[in-house]
Amino acid sequence: FDGLRNPRAIRLDRNKIAELPPALFDGIGTLEYLFMGHNRLEELPPGLFDALGGLRALDLRSNRLRHLPSETFRGLQRVTGIDVSANNISHPIGAGTFALPDLAFVSLAHNPIQSMEAGAFGGSLEHAWLTGSNLTCAGLARAGGLPPSGAGCTDEGVCGAVFAVAPIGNGVCDERADPQYNTAECLWDGGDCD
Repeated sequence: FDGLRNPRAIRLDRNKIAELPPALFDGIGTLEYLFMGHNRLEELPPGLFDALGGLRALDLRSNRLRHLPSETFRGLQRVTGIDVSANNISHPIGAGTFALPDLAFVSLAHNPIQSMEAGAFGGSLEHAWLTGSNLTCAGLARAGGLPPSGAGCTDEGVCGAVFAVAPIGNGVCDERADPQYNTAECLWDGGDCD
């Protein structure tokens, strides 16, 4: 990225990129938005994002990622959203993987994830999407890998589907969504939680 002066956004999406050099983003700490979706990435080199402390949003959807080591996103101290949906992530998500100071939204939708360790999410998380994965919000809660109290979690279905948002904190439910709440936010009807 030599020659770029203080870039705020870089779009590398839809370029058939299969691998990235570890120091690719060194020297562009001004970057706020990075789009790398719809490529052929199978893994991310250690330290790839370490120099991107000011990044706010990271889009890695629709690649071929199989594993996210817990240190993958460690340099992203200001990121508020990470989308790793529609990959091939099947390895367990480790403790601390998404425990970043400002991370509010994580999409793990449409991945064959089998499990997630306790502490995978940090206290700033507001919502996690698990639709189309092997994880459910209730299953995640039972395994101790659920997001912090007050965060939302969406498993099967997004807006208008059979299942919808399950609040985290006072209970996690696999309840049907009430059609009257079929809004852009896919609000959950409250249901009966245990």
